[in-house]
Amino acid sequence: MLKVYAHHYVHLGQLIHEFGGRLYMAEHEEDDPGRPLTSDERRQLKNHLADLSKLCDGLGLKIAKAGFDRATERPPRSSGEYDKLVDVAMDEMAAQLFLFVPSDRAKHFGRQESVPTMPSAGRELSRAGNCLAVGEYTASVFHAMRAVEVGLNAIHLCLGLAQVPDANRNWGRLCNAIRDEIQRRSKGGWADEDFFTSAHATLIAVKDAWRNTTMHVETHYDQPEAELILANVTAFVKKLAARMDEQGQPLA
Repeated sequence: MLKVYAHHYVHLGQLIHEFGGRLYMAEHEEDDPGRPLTSDERRQLKNHLADLSKLCDGLGLKIAKAGFDRATERPPRSSGEYDKLVDVAMDEMAAQLFLFVPSDRAKHFGRQESVPTMPSAGRELSRAGNCLAVGEYTASVFHAMRAVEVGLNAIHLCLGLAQVPDANRNWGRLCNAIRDEIQRRSKGGWADEDFFTSAHATLIAVKDAWRNTTMHVETHYDQPEAELILANVTAFVKKLAARMDEQGQPLA
């Protein structure tokens, strides 16, 4: 998805009409109608077309950009020729779908959540932010749960528990195995007991409150809920990532 702001399109419109009006005025001057452009005006027109090409490139208007590039080398000789270039840009914009993201949600769009030791979780958190920004709140929670699952698997591996085949892997089974291993280690005194006990409690809370319900079609989330869940999940994942990577290293 191309990320642009409304003022870029406003600027494009301003540039288009600015020199179009000057070409029209030159053609309809009362004292010298249809006069050719002066050398200075031709130079300005070339610069103007180059600016339009650059702006179209940033907006993803590839066909319009190509037209303005050619026109930079062979500038239009009349307002009619110029209008044909403009029509291409307008037609190309008309074929695109534009989505509006309000300012209170725009901060979430395109933000790359940095989790160096758990890049898979970071990608899911970034996708959750994008979904939240465009108003797909339930989808945002879904991606947030995928980020937690990366952490869940990492905890499982960090405790030295065997990798579970995909066919048998579910949150309940993994959480139970983690609980049993924590209880086993706690009997002899364990420096990491508080960390893993807290992580396990968070996993259970997330599973019961959000993960399980998100898998059912009757559950929907609104913006405040999605924002709260994303914030809490991000904090939890980053806490885990400070202790281990996706492969559970270093082992507990």
